[in-house]
Amino acid sequence: MRQTGRLFGATLMLGMALTFCASRVRAASTLTNVHTFVGTDGGWPSSIVVGVDGNFYGTTEGGGADFHDYTVNGGFGSGTVFKMTPDGSVTVLHSFLQSDGAGSSPTSLIQASDGNFYGLTTSVVFKITPSGTFSILHAFGQGDLTQPKSLMQGADGNLYGTTLSSPDTSGAGGFYRLTLSGTYTIVTEFGTQPGVLGGNGPIIQASNGDFFGVCYGLSQQSAVGQVYKIDSLGQATGLHSFSAAENRGPRGGLIQLTDGTFIGTTTTDNFPGSGSIFSMDSSGSLMTLHTFTGRDGIAPESALTPGADGLLYGATAKGGPAYVANNSLGNGVVYVISSDGSDFVKIGDFDASYGQDVQWPLVQAPSGDFYGVAMHGGPGASSRLPYYGPGCVFKVSPVVHIFPAGLQLIATPYDYTGTPVASLVSGTAPKLAVWKPSTFSYVVTPTAPADTFHQGGAAWVRFSQPTALLTRGSDITVGNNVAVPLKVGWNMVGDPATISVPIANLTVDSGGNNFTFAQAVSNGLVSSTFYSYNTTSNAYTAHTSGDSLEAYTGYWLFAPTACTLEIPNIPPP
Repeated sequence: MRQTGRLFGATLMLGMALTFCASRVRAASTLTNVHTFVGTDGGWPSSIVVGVDGNFYGTTEGGGADFHDYTVNGGFGSGTVFKMTPDGSVTVLHSFLQSDGAGSSPTSLIQASDGNFYGLTTSVVFKITPSGTFSILHAFGQGDLTQPKSLMQGADGNLYGTTLSSPDTSGAGGFYRLTLSGTYTIVTEFGTQPGVLGGNGPIIQASNGDFFGVCYGLSQQSAVGQVYKIDSLGQATGLHSFSAAENRGPRGGLIQLTDGTFIGTTTTDNFPGSGSIFSMDSSGSLMTLHTFTGRDGIAPESALTPGADGLLYGATAKGGPAYVANNSLGNGVVYVISSDGSDFVKIGDFDASYGQDVQWPLVQAPSGDFYGVAMHGGPGASSRLPYYGPGCVFKVSPVVHIFPAGLQLIATPYDYTGTPVASLVSGTAPKLAVWKPSTFSYVVTPTAPADTFHQGGAAWVRFSQPTALLTRGSDITVGNNVAVPLKVGWNMVGDPATISVPIANLTVDSGGNNFTFAQAVSNGLVSSTFYSYNTTSNAYTAHTSGDSLEAYTGYWLFAPTACTLEIPNIPPP
């Protein structure tokens, strides 16, 4: 068929259009600083949660009422519990003092079902109300488990946690239960459980009621890290022991997905370090999803956070553009990965202004944005303070969509007129190629309409790696259709919505008359078939009236005469 032959001819010309236009422009990041600690309001943040009131609550390991300038007398402070509004305004709810008997270096803050917050210091479990009323719930002492390391609330409403040390001869730590009224019980001591190395990492409760925890860096043991399980009877069982080749151990802890799969991260303390993301089933069978190499981050010391979009978000303590093997560790990155590991995208790089050294999981706010705490750095950080400043709170927006690597014909459900494509995507900014029917040739970025993504249009792009669309553009105006002008010949069109649009619901305007798509085909205004491009098979797929236009997918459509394709109004997502 002559029309199809001309389509394939246009595709052959694409290679030349894209070959000579590789871009080296660095693309956008959605990472911003929200609050920088100065010491008196806290320093070196160690956890953050979203409260039920929409504000953020967290802890800092230093700073507070007894903080003093390091250049004066070396007073780093004993730490704080803070409250932060979404715009970054911080209020100190409680400052710890060496003399108050509550320990120092608070961490692991959670909000329990009673609305109050609970956390750990070096020696106690504490309780604090949203208004700042502070009390000690349990103090660890002689003959007890000591050096608490994790805290969470179980399905039964009680608090559970792990410790680094225990009174038994092994001193390997233990697992405890604590009611919200303060009744304390040692559930198990790890030294009495053969095959379990210890409890110096986070713990979670799985959907089946069992607890799953991690330990790491136990160099005195034959393995350097482990995932273990504790059942309802308190019996602990080692599930997977990590070797040095597996990057030491799962420092950041686990999360469990809705399908029961566990996801975790591993890291190594050895310079230059690396790290990985892994999935694991309940029996301990493990599969690596991603291995960090440096520029994409190293040392993922925090657990991942499931986003409302079904993707997993995380950060690394080191790595990024400043990483140079055996020379510079870098400041860390923010990344997103699909649950099966098929798509990994770095979406932000830390530097002195955003902070550095992220060691705690991100949290997703009601707005959809993710917030996190960086242990060091922040605007104004200087070498007069240890580790280049007392840290900050940062924010990163969720990605809009992830495009896989390879040559593809794509569309976006938003209009970005006036916004260069380089500011819209992660990684190296791509070049777009858009077909111009009147000249039977492609125009390429930065020439319009290949300057950016246009609603209802489509473009060829070759991504060297999975790439994220970072920001939303203009939505469809409610009450209006999206009008896509068609020239004589082959036209590139796309779904302008985030949901599928049935081809049978399309209409065509010509000469002041409006036709259903079927009528337009019968009248010879448009071809009956849309063609999408399959990146995996490198072949076209035909779509007719029984099919739909799919979101983020571009199509070819042949028009024997100039007309306008009308895509029916769909409310903004």
